[in-house]
Amino acid sequence: MNDNIRKIKESIASADVVSFDIFDTLIVRLTAKAEDVFKIMEHKTGIKGFAKAREELQTKCSIMIEQTKMEPHATFDDIYEYMEKNCSLELRGYSWQQLKKLELDTECEILVRNIPMYEAYKYAKEIGKMVVLTSDMYLSAKEIAPILNNCGYTDYDRLYVSSDCKKTKYRLDLFKYVAEMESVNPGKIIHIGDNYQDDVINAEKCGFKSELYKSTRVKADMDLYQSVCTGVFCYLNNCDDSFWYNIGAKAGGPLYCGFIDKISEKINEIKPDKTYFLSRDGYNLYNVIKNTGIIEGKTEYLYASRRAMLLCGIDKLDDTAKNLLPPYTFGQSVKDILDYLDLGEISENSIRKCGFSGYSDIIKNTADFKKFKKIIENEDKLFIKKAEEERKSFKKYLNKCDFMNCKALVFDCGWNGSSQYLLDRALNLMNYNGENSFIYVGLMNSEKCRKQLAGKKYDAIVFDQNKNRELYKRVERSIVLLELFFGAPHGSVWKYADNEHGFIEESIEAEFEYKNEILRGITDFVKIAYPLLNKLNITGSAEDCLFGVLKLIEFPTEEEAVKIGNLENVDGFVSKKNEKKYIAKLTLEDIKNNPNELYWPQGIYARKDIDHKVKKYVEEKTGVKMKNNKAVMTTEKRPNIFKRVSGYINQYGPATTAYLIKNKFKRKNEKTPYEYFVEKSDKDIMKTEELSYKPLISFVVPVYNVLDYQLRECIDSILNQTYDNFELILVDDKSTWESVPKTLAEYETNPKITVIYREENGHISRSTNTGIEAAKGKYIAFTDCDDVVAPNAVFEITKLLNKDKSLDFIYSDEDKLTEDSKKRHFPHFKPDWSPDTFMSHMYTSHLSVYRRSIVNEIGGLRVGFEGSQDYDFTMRFVEKTNRIGHIPKVLYYWRQRPESTSSDLSSKPYVMEAMLKLKRETLERRGLKGDIIYVPDVRQYRVIYDIADNGMVSIIIPSKDNCDVLKRCIKSIKEKTEYNNYEIIVVDNGSNTENKAKYESMCAENNVVYYYEKMKFNFSKMCNKGAEMAKGEYLLFLNDDTEVVEPDWLRRMAGHAALNYVGAVGAKLLYPGGTLIQHCGVINLPLAGPCHALSRMDDSVPHYFCRNKLEYNYIAVTAACLCISRNKFNEVGGFDEDLTVSYNDIDLCFKLYEKGYYNVVRNDAVLYHYESLSRGYDLSGEKRERLNNEYKMLCSKHPELNGKDPFYNINFAPDRIDFQVDYDNYKNIAVKTAENIDIMPLVNERVKGYADNVAESSTIEITGWAFIAAMPFNNLNKKSVVLIDEYGKGTIYSTSTMLRVDVSAAFGSKGSLNLSGFKCCIKRDNLKKGRYKLGIFVENRITLKKGVVLLDKYIEI
Repeated sequence: MNDNIRKIKESIASADVVSFDIFDTLIVRLTAKAEDVFKIMEHKTGIKGFAKAREELQTKCSIMIEQTKMEPHATFDDIYEYMEKNCSLELRGYSWQQLKKLELDTECEILVRNIPMYEAYKYAKEIGKMVVLTSDMYLSAKEIAPILNNCGYTDYDRLYVSSDCKKTKYRLDLFKYVAEMESVNPGKIIHIGDNYQDDVINAEKCGFKSELYKSTRVKADMDLYQSVCTGVFCYLNNCDDSFWYNIGAKAGGPLYCGFIDKISEKINEIKPDKTYFLSRDGYNLYNVIKNTGIIEGKTEYLYASRRAMLLCGIDKLDDTAKNLLPPYTFGQSVKDILDYLDLGEISENSIRKCGFSGYSDIIKNTADFKKFKKIIENEDKLFIKKAEEERKSFKKYLNKCDFMNCKALVFDCGWNGSSQYLLDRALNLMNYNGENSFIYVGLMNSEKCRKQLAGKKYDAIVFDQNKNRELYKRVERSIVLLELFFGAPHGSVWKYADNEHGFIEESIEAEFEYKNEILRGITDFVKIAYPLLNKLNITGSAEDCLFGVLKLIEFPTEEEAVKIGNLENVDGFVSKKNEKKYIAKLTLEDIKNNPNELYWPQGIYARKDIDHKVKKYVEEKTGVKMKNNKAVMTTEKRPNIFKRVSGYINQYGPATTAYLIKNKFKRKNEKTPYEYFVEKSDKDIMKTEELSYKPLISFVVPVYNVLDYQLRECIDSILNQTYDNFELILVDDKSTWESVPKTLAEYETNPKITVIYREENGHISRSTNTGIEAAKGKYIAFTDCDDVVAPNAVFEITKLLNKDKSLDFIYSDEDKLTEDSKKRHFPHFKPDWSPDTFMSHMYTSHLSVYRRSIVNEIGGLRVGFEGSQDYDFTMRFVEKTNRIGHIPKVLYYWRQRPESTSSDLSSKPYVMEAMLKLKRETLERRGLKGDIIYVPDVRQYRVIYDIADNGMVSIIIPSKDNCDVLKRCIKSIKEKTEYNNYEIIVVDNGSNTENKAKYESMCAENNVVYYYEKMKFNFSKMCNKGAEMAKGEYLLFLNDDTEVVEPDWLRRMAGHAALNYVGAVGAKLLYPGGTLIQHCGVINLPLAGPCHALSRMDDSVPHYFCRNKLEYNYIAVTAACLCISRNKFNEVGGFDEDLTVSYNDIDLCFKLYEKGYYNVVRNDAVLYHYESLSRGYDLSGEKRERLNNEYKMLCSKHPELNGKDPFYNINFAPDRIDFQVDYDNYKNIAVKTAENIDIMPLVNERVKGYADNVAESSTIEITGWAFIAAMPFNNLNKKSVVLIDEYGKGTIYSTSTMLRVDVSAAFGSKGSLNLSGFKCCIKRDNLKKGRYKLGIFVENRITLKKGVVLLDKYIEI
């Protein structure tokens, strides 16, 4: 009994009523995660996507139930009813009722009694306690009771389940309900469960006493084989947490389940008379099979060893025989080897004749190998006699085991196949009449292995010369760890002899008990896991079988590294007497004596008791890298530098090799584009100027259990500000780490710093409020205690306040900082204030500064919102002001640690709960109604607003002569739109007679208003006419070539348009039949004007800060699908009819923005837009002139927005739609080498070339290849890009050489065109307006031949 169960029993004894949690307490699932039951169902049914849909729809259903029925969560019935209505999966013949039953059946299959807690439960019943079971669960008591009964829980007094009671532990009311129903004082009830928050904290809040059951649970995503194996291990670990037992179960168990599967397959394939398991490698597998009865057929444990079979296969001393004999390594004495071969009677005189001085001489070099073999040659008669005696005994033993005349399958670990090789050598001298084949765990990819197994029958389970080579590389160096699971609790067979056993054992290990424990763990694991995996029809790959071993090898805990590392690594075949070698225990002295005995580098790195110099030596010697004392595997050890260079020359030639070496060193020292960007943007970071307004800024930093260096970096970064009028309030929230108050004490004497030590831990909200109360500044800035503030942060904030003293809230851009502070790597360049973006996610974040008076007004941070406390605080703050400023500079470095919410919002579930709660309360405060939906892809909650008073939406569709397209559009609206208070108005500007008749008929059939007026196409006029006719409070302008995808699209768009601050609402438009984005907002680029954001990018992937997944404010949205309230449309005068074709929607949105409204894209309102993917833009003649004129008109109407976009950060590229940082300034810009050259005389047919890519932005980037045909030395060509104007005059630009092995291959040149590639970057600003033809100029540096090839490509400026 462990201490946890002992304490639980003591608490049970003192209570009147005992309440047990059910899941993960009384019963446990044999999977890693509870949700893996859905994966098992998907596996059973073949319904693709079922697991994800089941999990997501449960969340949606629970939110819906909570909002509509005011119940805490959905029940099992609710979930499946919701899925039946809302799931579009192909069910492959299953009904929803069948799936519902299958889920219960699957739960029964994987849920088992938790032995330690069953013991506590039976104890409670035995001493006469009333026992109740209390659970938060979507299953009802009726559904849970059979599961409990199946697990042996039949005599409890009552069962309380949240799905029946409509009360939960997490809301506390279930505990109160239990006490009330049992009529017992809460203080007399003890509740026991595994969840610290729900089962301990919440129980105690209700007056219950509580005990935490400390279960072993690994909740991680993994495939089904690994999940079941992990679940079984956790179950066994709950029962027995002893070290070696757990090692056997955790790493050996999955391995052996895989072995049994493969051996069963092999037995069925070859049908042997008997399966033999060679000692000692086969001991565990033989005993597992014998004790579980899993494999049918005869089995036997065969005592054998390489030493024992070695002499049996030798009848003459030829070269082959001598090569098989020891010595095999340095350091053994002559006497050691003679005893090993049972040749101890050879005299010392015979030894001296061969060049040794006596028995004690040590084998030091290869010359000693030859001298020892000479001893055997001189004593060949004695040696052959010994071999004959051992062979005779071996044959007798094999006859006793029925081996000599049977068809045998033999199991062995493998590695080099030596056992099979030596066995067959012996059998060939014994009149063997049987047949055998071997099955191995794995075989090395070595010449020795291939030679020994040539022509033999064998198979390998995990890896061999042709199978799973990468897997082999991962275990190769630490094969000793794999061997750990194949040891036996007996000595090795030394030789075969004429005794009762048939052999003599030698013991070379001090104790074997740990091997028995490993076997016990493996056996218990296989007894449970193997039948379950078979029942569920789950098979594992080789990597699945090895996943526990690989984790042990590559990521050992310190305990594993010490206990396993302290084991002796003994191999009787090559061992040295009186010398101990350990798996992962090493000193500097050991390295001197045995520099190559390095078995487990990762184990050495994980140990704190090993000298760092030893670890560095191991790292250099093995190529396995240390990273924060964790090992990172590299590939094979790299060969000598001269051999590598020679290999490159042979493969690529000298010119290419020189290029590769040069570029390797260049890349090593070259900065990344982002590093250049940081360097440039931080160049003036220390510059200041005189400011007239110098308010006091108070930094408030709550501190709790932070590393010393991180805390110091935070504090020092604030103290090193270039602006001097600030104070720093440090609030220690009762840190339990002794180092924290010691570090804070170092700063107590600084006059700018106030250190406050709280008397009790209050969590982040209370500790921050303590700091606010102590602050004296007019503005408050919040900082996390492990983050870093840029030195110009406060100066930039104050500088902005000098421009506008009325600002109440200011935020800046930020960047992620690696945990070790060495690298900035993921900047968040934010838009100016965007209320809908902020409702989507907490984008303002850091650095944020707030006016103190409003902070006081809203009461600071609220307790109960921990994890999202700053989001809740800012949400309430911005309800008090719209005077908000943004500084588009990185002023804050957010340290990204694995456990921080900056790494993953889901890493702390309470963050998500707080986020949901704050958004609910925000809607209530603002008097708004709507749904809050969880978006699992991005781990955020989305708000869907209700349409006020169920207002009508008028859908206005301009269309002409487009019957089929319009029909598809209307049909999709009618069939897919859930919101039903809408009308459709079709405005036709002059369809021909036939199509007009079709339009009239279609509109009549679908109750659509149809307006016909012959006029020249004017999109603005058609939309305005539709708006005049509309009856709705909301207008939705829709292209006829669209198709509805998302059923709730209309409510989502119109509900958002109803908000008083919102102007136009856009939808996400996809190209049909896929996930390619056509529109999800418009950016007004400085160099390109209005463009669709993320156009032609994949919507299945979240792009920059989820701009295609969440609601974002944009300067404009497309009128292909645009919703707006009628009043706001009229307020800005509708569409400008002077803008007939283009930019009319942009103009409308600009007008709304100038009136103070915010335009927004609803990325959850999805439609297909059948605008042709390949159409491109027709910019010829009249159309081009019209487009230019309309753009000029747009710019003249909105001069303040010409090339400006408050929602597009100035740090982004001025001409890109993918929110890429402006890296163009850091490209290798081409040098103009000649201009005004007459190009035509230089054109040469022998010059071949092509431009693979011409990427145009502020920099024109051209990549391609070129060479001169029928000429040597093409790798020494100089290549230049030529831009030829309309007069035939060319300007020549330099390029950089690129490796193009593909060109060599395509032209069959055997590497002579490897350096034919080029890259050229030309600044667009350096080119005059016009149209340029593209050419490539090639000049050979050796032959001086040159010429130009003209390409059919043009660049327009």
